[in-house]
Amino acid sequence: MATGPGMRNPAAPAPEHADAVVIGSGFGGAVTAYRLAESGLSVILLERGQAYPPDSFPRTPAEMSRAFWDPAAGLHGMFDVWHFSGCDSVVSSGLGGGSLIYANVLLRKDEHWFVQDDPLPHGGFESWPVTRSDLDPHYDEVERMLGATPYPLEVAPYAGTRKTRAMQDAAAELGLPWQLPPLAVSFAPAPGAAPGPGLPIVDPPYGNLHGRQRTTCRLCGECDIGCNIGAKNSLDYNYLSAAQHHGAAMHLVAPGGARAFRADRALDALPQRLGNPQAGLRRDPRASMHDQDVPPGPPRHGFLDGRRDQPLEKAVLAAADDDQLGVALVSDGEEPLGGRADLREVVGIETAGC
Repeated sequence: MATGPGMRNPAAPAPEHADAVVIGSGFGGAVTAYRLAESGLSVILLERGQAYPPDSFPRTPAEMSRAFWDPAAGLHGMFDVWHFSGCDSVVSSGLGGGSLIYANVLLRKDEHWFVQDDPLPHGGFESWPVTRSDLDPHYDEVERMLGATPYPLEVAPYAGTRKTRAMQDAAAELGLPWQLPPLAVSFAPAPGAAPGPGLPIVDPPYGNLHGRQRTTCRLCGECDIGCNIGAKNSLDYNYLSAAQHHGAAMHLVAPGGARAFRADRALDALPQRLGNPQAGLRRDPRASMHDQDVPPGPPRHGFLDGRRDQPLEKAVLAAADDDQLGVALVSDGEEPLGGRADLREVVGIETAGC
């Protein structure tokens, strides 16, 4: 497993106590861990997958064959394939979650979409309690953190991408609007600098948790299988590096064996102030996250398939109803599931921009 300066080796114990335990390092977990740590709270972040510094993503056929997450088959790679009725989904297991394999496009939700799906009795649709203008400051902050920038189409060699020019020409012929969306990719070594391929990227003040040099986009087209030069501004280079800078402890749980991490079982280790006997959480104030000897098993996807009979979802729903919880439980995307508003004020609603 790859680790960088300050990264926690999976064999090393996590801190015994913390103000907050964040499960998962995707967009929801990374933003939450950073904002809590920045506010002065002690934070433990748990991630089941590996860290992927530059030049560590699989590329050869042999490497790709082992790059899937299937603990039952002895595989602990990055690609986790979820199967549902009517569709399959590929998610990422690694430090940075889905940011490791998404397409880097950062679009703001259109203001006209801030309505409920169900029509009102007398026509029209019910407005959401939050508007686009409410979210715009958070979109701004996310774009700043992720280094959002449009594709530099007028600068060589980026000007030579024929498919981009073809899309521009097609839109003109059809009379349709066309734009270059914000991308979480570094085409220039620093904000305001001239774009160019293979240039050394200047780290932000909070550093780079991998401790490895990154370089600007070389047009290799491998964004969705992991960027081996670090040009892709995945969460490990921004929110997670910033969280670690502010003291967050990141625990990458060893793949397989007795210490394999499963969120629905790891909830048993939350401290007493998170406990709820109806949710089956152990009420031991001395409990530590690294002491859970959990055999590997299939993941629980209750949130996605809509069932409420899964252990993880039962625990989260019960805990979210506890007025004394003191934390806001957040799904691995954008939506707060419950908890007290004071923590949500610390975290804000920044994940809405991801």
